[in-house]
Amino acid sequence: MPTKILIGLVVVVGLIAGVSGYFYGKQDAVTNRAEAKVEKTVTEFGKALKNVSLLSPTMAGDIQEHYGEFLTPELLAAWKAKPSSAVGRKTSSPYPDRIEIASTTLIEIGKYGVTGDVVEVTNTGEAGRTPIRLVLEDRRGGWLIASVSWGNPTIPNSTTTTIT
Repeated sequence: MPTKILIGLVVVVGLIAGVSGYFYGKQDAVTNRAEAKVEKTVTEFGKALKNVSLLSPTMAGDIQEHYGEFLTPELLAAWKAKPSSAVGRKTSSPYPDRIEIASTTLIEIGKYGVTGDVVEVTNTGEAGRTPIRLVLEDRRGGWLIASVSWGNPTIPNSTTTTIT
């Protein structure tokens, strides 16, 4: 009799482990898909950085045109109202070429943090890097950038700006 009970317990424990593994596996797949979408948004936004000159008289319109699809309405409005707080191209050379992602972290359901570097280039290659941190939110079924911090406050003459 005890052998049958032991076998029954082993079967029940195995079923519970299998079912929970199945659901955790499903959650991992959902998380991986979300992270991939978040990283794609950041990568595409990084490619658009070179298209917005921080010195242009049409900067607010350029922000709308080149960043509109990547930013929450609140961040887009803040950058259009105060273009000097936006990220973009400071000079003709070097210019921001891309964002290289270092890490993607789930902050809470529907919100991810991404850290990395804005890579600046010239016609001869890489010219420098600036740390960047972005927070993305799941909005309208897509991932939009809700806040951006860049620069390093511990380095003299570095600019750190956060917009939320």
